[in-house]
Amino acid sequence: MKQLGILLAILVGVIFLAYWSSKPGNLESLFMRAGVPIANQQTSPTPQEKIITVGSSAFKVEIANTEQSRRLGLSEHTNLPEDTGMLFVLEKQDEQPSLWMKGMKFPVDIIWINDRVVSEITPNVPIVPTGLTDAQTPKYAPRTKVDYVLEIAGGVAAKRGIKVGDTIVLPPLK
Repeated sequence: MKQLGILLAILVGVIFLAYWSSKPGNLESLFMRAGVPIANQQTSPTPQEKIITVGSSAFKVEIANTEQSRRLGLSEHTNLPEDTGMLFVLEKQDEQPSLWMKGMKFPVDIIWINDRVVSEITPNVPIVPTGLTDAQTPKYAPRTKVDYVLEIAGGVAAKRGIKVGDTIVLPPLK
């Protein structure tokens, strides 16, 4: 009878473990806390994130498609992994937006996009020194009109060989 009780306890434990480990992130967080590396760990985009392809490079991007999200940009991020970025969806196509890096904590590459093609790259845009007024804060704008702006970590465009003329594959943005 004692063996049957132990067997039943093990069965309940296995069922509980199977249920618990089926929830997204439970096993990963357990292994991360234990210091066990997870091979080929890739995260899927959240509902607010999309995948954009620039030439042969894919980036998981947050979409900035409201005035508030475009104004805030990446300023609340403390860093930007190499395979991520922010895609700014402009209010109208063929605009010449002006961007600033106020509040940024890391440099970025700005990729200016027109007609789903890289039209210009502003590499390694530095962070703004503290204490500058809004009028003193540098502004960055493309030389020609664009439809979208992609910000990725500074130096990544050169590292991945992204260049003017590369084709952009955009996800559905609605």
